[in-house]
Amino acid sequence: MAAGWSAAEMPFGFCHGDYRVGNMRIDGPRITLFDFDDCGCGLQWFDLATIGWWLEIDGRCDAAFLWRAFVSAYMPALHGSLAFCHAISLLILLNEINSIRFLLDYCALDDDRWRDVCKRLDDMSYRAVSGQLAINRWPA
Repeated sequence: MAAGWSAAEMPFGFCHGDYRVGNMRIDGPRITLFDFDDCGCGLQWFDLATIGWWLEIDGRCDAAFLWRAFVSAYMPALHGSLAFCHAISLLILLNEINSIRFLLDYCALDDDRWRDVCKRLDDMSYRAVSGQLAINRWPA
């Protein structure tokens, strides 16, 4: 598979399925996840990529810091993993593509909004394949 990794190399197990700040209650250092409608077993790196995608589209200046903290807490062994760093950019891009599928299935957007969606996909595609995503700025 592309980028030197395969799905068989990724950890498979319990996944939340919809990691995002809107599905978290943050109380100081304690974070509680809820909304497990989409949970199940799957590729855990894809589950992680969902929060990475939300950080990317939110445009936060501290995205790399938050990403590093999240990955270190969720799967400490991944910190500095070259395979993970390569795979996660493409999995974040897959989240962007999935969001467009959702828009196609459930939303009626005008032409201007579709242009914005396509521009965001183009921009994220470029940043993902060129290693320029905000989350890629986390040190190994």
